[in-house]
Amino acid sequence: RLLVSGSVEQIEFSWAWDTYSLITDVTLTIRGVRIHINVVEDDDEYPVVATATSSSATDNVPTEEAAAAAANPDWKVRYLQQIMDHLTLVVSDVEIAIHLNETSKVVLQGKDIELKTLCKGDDKLMQAMSVASLEVWIESDKSKYPILEPFGYRANIQRLSGRRFLDGI
Repeated sequence: RLLVSGSVEQIEFSWAWDTYSLITDVTLTIRGVRIHINVVEDDDEYPVVATATSSSATDNVPTEEAAAAAANPDWKVRYLQQIMDHLTLVVSDVEIAIHLNETSKVVLQGKDIELKTLCKGDDKLMQAMSVASLEVWIESDKSKYPILEPFGYRANIQRLSGRRFLDGI
C-alpha cells in the first residue's frame, strides 16, 4: 500500500469588492506544498492518522445587509459562481517526492504555477496558465540526477463549455 503524507505551509483566500461586479480579484494562493509518497508493506506499522493545524485572522464583521442577503439562496449561488469564474489559483511552491527506498526518491518540483481568468463572456472563459519552473530529478545517496530540466510555460486557454473546476480546469 502507499503511505501519503505532507504539509501545506500557507493557504490564503482573498478578494476585493467594487460597485459594478461586486466581487473582483479573487485569489486562492497555496504556498509550501510538500507531499511524500512511500510504499509500505506492513499495514500495522503505519496506522492511518490525519492531523491538521490552522490559524486564521480576519477583520470582516458581518453586517445586517450581508446577513439578509445570505438568507436568499439565489444570492449565494450567484456569488459563488462569480467567485469560481474569476478565481486566480496560485501555487507558489510544490514538491512531490516518491520514495523508492531508504536512499532514493523521484522528486517533482513546481514553482509559481498560476491559473488566471482573463475574461468571461457569452459562456466562454479565457484563462492564462503559467508555470515559472517545473523540474523532475532522482535523488540517490545525496546526488541529484536530472530527468526533466527546469522549464517554464505559458498558455492562453479558451473554455467553450462546462463549469470551471467541476468539468475540468
